[in-house]
Amino acid sequence: MLFDAASRPDPGAIRALAKSGEFSITFDSTSRNNRGCEGDWLELAVNGLTFDLRGLAPGDPGMLLLHPRRFGLLPSLSHCEAVTLSPGPHLAGGERMEAVLRAQMLLGVLLCDLPGLAAVCWLPASSLTGASLFREATMGWLAGRPVPDFLAEEVAA
Repeated sequence: MLFDAASRPDPGAIRALAKSGEFSITFDSTSRNNRGCEGDWLELAVNGLTFDLRGLAPGDPGMLLLHPRRFGLLPSLSHCEAVTLSPGPHLAGGERMEAVLRAQMLLGVLLCDLPGLAAVCWLPASSLTGASLFREATMGWLAGRPVPDFLAEEVAA
């Protein structure tokens, strides 16, 4: 997820968003009990699966990948900083299972409510998508519509 550099979320912003009850925080590296952990990250749970959210402020941002396939975006995103959402270690090897993808995409949609979100990146498809298009098309997919173009893996020419 690419955020305007001045508004990359911190753990407090995620905690506030989690109060909706649509997802939960199952591990917080920034809490007093977990001071020995590396970086500012949270483990988020949705539909019984957990995902790591890394690159939160004030820590270092994630790697900024400006993919060539773009959907619903303005031309420049070079001012952005990345926050990454990835399946937790217990899901290693199962990242492409439909249940995992659906949970990750749902969590991505829920995180679209964070201020300053400029684009959503999907690594398997090498795509960047505007937040509103991502939300709308992903919710359609979760409801049974076809897979949006930005989620479809890039096909070699």
